[in-house]
Amino acid sequence: MTEADRRRLAALAGHDGDEPAARAALHDPAPDVRATALGALERLGGLTPDDLVAALEDASVVVRRRACEAAARLPGDGPPSLLAPLVTSSLP
Repeated sequence: MTEADRRRLAALAGHDGDEPAARAALHDPAPDVRATALGALERLGGLTPDDLVAALEDASVVVRRRACEAAARLPGDGPPSLLAPLVTSSLP
């Protein structure tokens, strides 16, 4: 299966209500698939603060950017507590 296929399946999981498939895509070797998985989980309402913290610590800027966007959309006072991984990170 190609990276594009895996990315498409991750996106479809968010539209089809398949949280286990979206969650599994968080561990894909391809950053674009992991970033798409974050969006799928957000669409499903299944994105947790732990998911965001892990994504903010991801080696890929694509995944970290998607996590920042998702954190900004969280309701309430949650997002400021998610800034610690960014402040303490040595990633570029």
